Amino acid sequence: MNSECLGAAETIALCRTRLFRFTDDLDAYIVVEALAARLRSGQAPRPSTMNALHGVLQAWQRGQPLELGAPAVALEEGIDLEAEWRRRRSHRKSQRPRRLPALAVIIVGAPRSGTSHLHHLLAYQRRFAWLGGSSCWAWPTYALASGDAPLLPGLPSDVFALDSKRLRIDPSIVVPSEAEDVMARAIPTYDHLRAHQYEVHTAHIQSAELLLDSVSHHMDHFKTNRVILKSPFNSFRIRQLEEIFGGAARFVHIHRDGYTASRSISENGFSYAFAGRRVSSTESWARFALAAEAGREHAQIHALRLEDLVEDPATCLRDLFAWLEVDDATLRLPAGRPPLRVNGPKAPHPLIEEVHRLVGRDD
Repeated sequence: MNSECLGAAETIALCRTRLFRFTDDLDAYIVVEALAARLRSGQAPRPSTMNALHGVLQAWQRGQPLELGAPAVALEEGIDLEAEWRRRRSHRKSQRPRRLPALAVIIVGAPRSGTSHLHHLLAYQRRFAWLGGSSCWAWPTYALASGDAPLLPGLPSDVFALDSKRLRIDPSIVVPSEAEDVMARAIPTYDHLRAHQYEVHTAHIQSAELLLDSVSHHMDHFKTNRVILKSPFNSFRIRQLEEIFGGAARFVHIHRDGYTASRSISENGFSYAFAGRRVSSTESWARFALAAEAGREHAQIHALRLEDLVEDPATCLRDLFAWLEVDDATLRLPAGRPPLRVNGPKAPHPLIEEVHRLVGRDD
């Protein structure tokens, strides 16, 4: 892929995620999917299209409505919207009989605490269905079925030495994602303010059918009755996910040193408000971690530390699989070690120390 295409790849990937998640513009979904497919074959978008894509990202940064102008972009790029719609028809969420999972593994924990790394490791085992960055709530497995790009489980195990943030916007592969385009519609628990700023509120079930349809489609695609779901926001959705999945739900709380995680939250520009009050990165980390920990009162939750998972993935995965009652005879382990920074405290922080005391005790 040439440098022009590489520059466009990140923009298209980011636009796709934001449009899927924060708009209901199905024509825009089609356009960005078509642009991504063309890019993989070496065809870069026109300059006017890149301007439209950049406009979407700028609006997201400012908290404004996201408007791609899909009909005009499609005309400029020669994308036949009607033909693209026909290709997606059999993948529409209401077209197939729904199947419930026998096991729904739901990863919870604070942002920047290893939820993506664990998600990728479990997907790599080829025992679970998972929702990818190219999956869309409107036609869940269309992009996966097209087979345009290899999936994470088909890659060499040294892929785990790469930063998960970079993997998510790499157009040459498909990796598991948070699927917040599905989750935020099914179980809302926040309002998007601007960029990575969110107002978190009490979760409620808005469309269990949407989530179950998407899960069913992905289980059909991967030919399994198990699924993995991952999002830090699922820490606030534990009761609702229990209600939807019943006895199939198993939660995995991955936690990380609070000093390092809270610094990473800040450095990556994540910001959260609760009850109308914007809180620090340290308090944000603590609220996510404590919400996940509180789920132990009523849910089946297995806890593990990111530091342990990186240091000894074999033991951590075998312990987890034993708890899930999933066979680990053909465990696939990473050859690469992800970049993991550990920041000790300059001075002990009372909130972090208290959360460390409460969270992640032995099951």
